[in-house]
Amino acid sequence: MQRQCKIYSGENLNYYFVKSIILHSLLKRVSETSRIKI
Repeated sequence: MQRQCKIYSGENLNYYFVKSIILHSLLKRVSETSRIKI
């Protein structure tokens, strides 16, 4: 049971990490396009 929880938490952290990277890249891209527009 504890092992499953550890594995689950690890996957959850990895998912959050990837999600934050994608969000960061999207925000960067949006800021770049907004700068070009302005």
